[in-house]
Amino acid sequence: VLKGFHCRLQVGPVVQTFFTDFEVQRNFQIDGCVCVCDARSLSRALSGGHGEEAEALPLIQEQLALADRVLLSKVDVVEGGEAGVERVR
Repeated sequence: VLKGFHCRLQVGPVVQTFFTDFEVQRNFQIDGCVCVCDARSLSRALSGGHGEEAEALPLIQEQLALADRVLLSKVDVVEGGEAGVERVR
């Protein structure tokens, strides 16, 4: 889950646990992967952000690629209003 750019979680190793750990397989089943994404931060990163935003882009791309569903939060504060939200979608 990417919140702002403060939480940088690589999704692959977490999901891989469900396929490699017998105890986890026996007790849990993964049904899907949901990515909750701050629309304002995502918009900035996709627009070629600088510094921390630019550094986070590969991780954002990984999270979005592995997600079955993407939930955009804070769409009401995206720069550019509806056009900005549509760009993020």
